[in-house]
Amino acid sequence: MSRCFTCVLVLVIGSVMSAGAATIRHDVSDSTYLENAQKNRFQSVGRVIGPWYSGSGTYIGNSLVLTAGHVTSPSYGNLKFEINGRRIKATRVVSHPNWNNNLNTGIDLGLFQLASDPGVAPAALNMGIDALGMPATFVGFGRFGTGLTGERKSDDLKRASRNVLDSRDFNGRNDILLTDFDSPNRSWSSTYGSPNPLEVEGLTSQGDSGGSAWIHNGNNWFVTGVVSFIWQSPKGDYGKLGDYGDLGGYVDVSRHMAWIQSYLRGAGSWQTTYGLSASTSSNGLVPLVAIVPEPAAGLLAMCGFGTLAWRRRAPRIIVSHLKRVPK
Repeated sequence: MSRCFTCVLVLVIGSVMSAGAATIRHDVSDSTYLENAQKNRFQSVGRVIGPWYSGSGTYIGNSLVLTAGHVTSPSYGNLKFEINGRRIKATRVVSHPNWNNNLNTGIDLGLFQLASDPGVAPAALNMGIDALGMPATFVGFGRFGTGLTGERKSDDLKRASRNVLDSRDFNGRNDILLTDFDSPNRSWSSTYGSPNPLEVEGLTSQGDSGGSAWIHNGNNWFVTGVVSFIWQSPKGDYGKLGDYGDLGGYVDVSRHMAWIQSYLRGAGSWQTTYGLSASTSSNGLVPLVAIVPEPAAGLLAMCGFGTLAWRRRAPRIIVSHLKRVPK
């Protein structure tokens, strides 16, 4: 069945609906989240700028940036990495060979190579620690808001929030890590684990696509997940994206280390096909994500009413985290 999906995929690389830690607790100062993101251990996280969208990514060494497949696939090879006040062009871009534009598959991964060294220490990757049940820190450049309001605005600032990787159980798969946004005073909105939020709890939002989830094993910090989508839960308030009760989905990096390491060793293939990326509906889930090039802006307006009417009948919505870059 064909529907007008185009209205809801907000591009994360500038203004795309992607995952990141951009909606925060309403009772905790935003300055706490901003300061957390500036810690040295998160210097490798930068903003990814595409042809008409923006997202987030993490420098992992050998001139490589790790991001989401739905960030790389619509780029036509045209990406830039913004970090420490610099914008560095990508020379080569690739999506995971099994990425099929479906957020449910757990293979929403992409890489791109930079024209020059970004001048920051590369992030270490989780090589096999079981992150399930661990608290993680999510770093990205997503839209800002609180658990009461949902995401509200774009300011292109890097934030770092915390959440517990509560589950892997997603439509019969076990390679997507999941979090829920717990409220300090609405325990009924919790889906997984403890209903009590962490001190700086938050959820990813549009513009955080391709950002990273970090864990600490007592000695070192590792990237264990890549921001992929938000799942709009019925426990959240209708019409608010990234509010209390909504869920975040993150690709488990440890399950794909062979592919990532092949590029770190210089042995990966850069042959790929660039094109528009649109997640598909499966298992009763409604993604409402289709990346639309700039000329389709008029189409978005025309689709608006019909899409909103459809959303009222949809129990759950998956939204990837890209955001459109304003002209």
